[in-house]
Amino acid sequence: MNRRTPYLRLDEERIRASARAVGAGLPGCRGFYAVKANDTEEVLRILATEEIGFEVASVAELEKVIRLGVGPWRIITSNPVKTDEFIRVAHQLGLDQFVVDCPDEVDKLARLVPGARVIVRLSVSNAHSQWPLSG
Repeated sequence: MNRRTPYLRLDEERIRASARAVGAGLPGCRGFYAVKANDTEEVLRILATEEIGFEVASVAELEKVIRLGVGPWRIITSNPVKTDEFIRVAHQLGLDQFVVDCPDEVDKLARLVPGARVIVRLSVSNAHSQWPLSG
């Protein structure tokens, strides 16, 4: 190997341990790995064998995860604006759970995938919080 050629070295056990730590830290909840953080097939393959879910923001990300055998019940999409094409493809691949944060997205889902499960992301004021986290 040429020492000037960049490469990615993965520690499979560290990836697995991190995924398991998320699960252990949130009993009764499922963590979702944002595929955009690192969509390397090897990373996704490792995570696919763990109990973690996947958050996708594009058709390409969704198809990568589905090709690894991840069931649609383990996938969410929380990008704030979803194209009609993305919603249709996601639904055709079995995805029925979508995150929304505005009424227009709710209307779009109702039109394109009636009966879809919807997770609503709320923005609340933290003006009187001890730890304001809005910044």
